[in-house]
Amino acid sequence: MDGSYEHIVIGGGLAGSVSAYYLAERGSTLLLEKNKIGSGASGALSGLVNPFMSRKANPVWRWQEALEAFERLVAETKLTAYFKQSGVLRPAAAFPQKLLFRDTARGFPDDASWLQARAVSERWPAVSAANGALYVHRGGALEMEPFVRGVAKAAEERGCEIKTGCLVRQITPDGESLIVRTETEDFRSRKVILCPGSDFRFWPQLASMQLHPIRGQLVETPVPGDLTTEFPCLSGAGYVVRYPKRLILGSTFRHTFEGLTPTADETEEIIRKTATLLPVVRVAPIKRAWVGIRVTVPGTRLPVVGPIDKSKNLWVFTGLGSKGILMSSLIGSHLFDYLRDPASVPPEIRAV
Repeated sequence: MDGSYEHIVIGGGLAGSVSAYYLAERGSTLLLEKNKIGSGASGALSGLVNPFMSRKANPVWRWQEALEAFERLVAETKLTAYFKQSGVLRPAAAFPQKLLFRDTARGFPDDASWLQARAVSERWPAVSAANGALYVHRGGALEMEPFVRGVAKAAEERGCEIKTGCLVRQITPDGESLIVRTETEDFRSRKVILCPGSDFRFWPQLASMQLHPIRGQLVETPVPGDLTTEFPCLSGAGYVVRYPKRLILGSTFRHTFEGLTPTADETEEIIRKTATLLPVVRVAPIKRAWVGIRVTVPGTRLPVVGPIDKSKNLWVFTGLGSKGILMSSLIGSHLFDYLRDPASVPPEIRAV
């Protein structure tokens, strides 16, 4: 046996890195990743921080607490450089959505505003919003891969040991502990947290869970020369994030797919959708396209966390889907308390 830890986290994506960051403060922690930190969907997908999602702009689960947890995590880890807090602008697609967006602005006046079409045009001339738009004040975009790596580094600074290129082969019970077996080493812990992302299919312990992978493709273009004004992150049928020299355009949602190779059809779909928000993207040259996999829980569309064995020593934390940035911060900040008292996991997200 090479080592014993109070917590072992398996998976170095967003959920795993955030979990390791919070657990490292409360006891010896080991993070195991089969490739490199942030190499899965966490490194492939850009992320919007938007507490008012869905076509109806409904607030996400525990959105205020989640947003505060995210802002606190960014401040503590000093990773503000990767969060573009420009707000999120959601142009209404049609009149019924306009009514819904206006209701959201009225219901949450401190956090969102309704802007008429003329106001949007005067403030951000390049943006198309003929039906007006909902402006989410504290939203923005997160550069996922460097953020995930930064959180893992912050976990390491708290004492977490990180081993990359370390494929876990088996987890077996041994008395009141679990043995995590890799190709070269074995480790022992009372609490093991699986954060598998799209690798959930390779864990027989998760076979009964209703997890669903969704393929998403993104596109990068240079900023067109005639696009001289700034604007918030745009979210509609697609989304647009502006950086100084590039635009990130997303995303497709494929529920059935084969492989992770970008396709011309998906690129065309992304351009078509994002052009309804920012018409100039129609003539922007494509610099690159890439693909990532999000995992969701059908029905709830919320993450899932909790013990998955009789001893309550083996846990899962996955299903972040499109709410990953906010949900990982919220759940990660409570994870140690959940591990101590599994009944304290909110029933909406509890693994069953």
